[in-house]
Amino acid sequence: MNLGIASQLSNFLDKTIFLSVENRKEHFLNLILSGLYFAITFIAIHYIGHAWSTYNAHLKGYSPFFSYNGMDSLLGTTGWSPKRIAFIYLMPAATGILALIIGFIALRIARTKQVHLRTFMFWLSLNGLLMYMSYIATGYLSGVNFNSKFFTGFVGLYAWLFWKDITIYGVLLLQVLLCIPVLLYFGRLVLSLNYSSSLLKQKNGKFIIWINIVFIPFLIGVLIVIAATFPMEFGYQLVRILSFLPIAFIVAIGTQLFSTKHISIIKGGMKPLPIVLLAFGIGILILISRTVLSLSIGPLW
Repeated sequence: MNLGIASQLSNFLDKTIFLSVENRKEHFLNLILSGLYFAITFIAIHYIGHAWSTYNAHLKGYSPFFSYNGMDSLLGTTGWSPKRIAFIYLMPAATGILALIIGFIALRIARTKQVHLRTFMFWLSLNGLLMYMSYIATGYLSGVNFNSKFFTGFVGLYAWLFWKDITIYGVLLLQVLLCIPVLLYFGRLVLSLNYSSSLLKQKNGKFIIWINIVFIPFLIGVLIVIAATFPMEFGYQLVRILSFLPIAFIVAIGTQLFSTKHISIIKGGMKPLPIVLLAFGIGILILISRTVLSLSIGPLW
């Protein structure tokens, strides 16, 4: 029975993860490396967003501290206005958009053979859009309730503008709809990171590419993020992780919409790193996240 299950599992992997893969070990190491790139960009965007919010808060005369766990609450302070809310609390979402733009520019100018750089920038840009869209998700989750832990970002600004709840929900929905074309375009970027031209000739080839370029590295990356940050900022982290699932689904649709005629690829994908170096990179990320990034600090300016 166990041999039968092992045989079925091996057959399944041959038809999915390792389809058209010449070297399983190198491919598996590349999946881990891509997952590490996901984790690095996921964590960095989150931390920089809180740092930027804290910096702007100090510019406005407040004195919060911040860490990966977020910026100190400013409840009970005075002098608030819609402009001040936007200047302070929209910075994480703005960080996401900035990361998206930087990633797109880098992907545009990177050479085909720079697969490591293109993979890192792919995750930087996608995690940037994920950060932005996660603040749309928290807006819905807040129920436009001031006492909700998710009452921040866009929903906080819109509430300060005295918009009706139905208007707020409508604007949040419009923001989602405006993101969909960008997510569909990510489908083309996924195809450009493909590691085997033979996959494109197979009926389910694009789906297999999406599995290997997006979904499996995401799962690996989430495990690394949890190891590096749990339980810090757990509620928001969970929202972002769950928000990635519909985003990944739309990206998968995007892969079906683009032709691959003018897409150049590098056979085999990234040049794999030694497993020792990968383990060292993961360990360093976990160490930095649980020491430096977990410290509650004021601005260094």
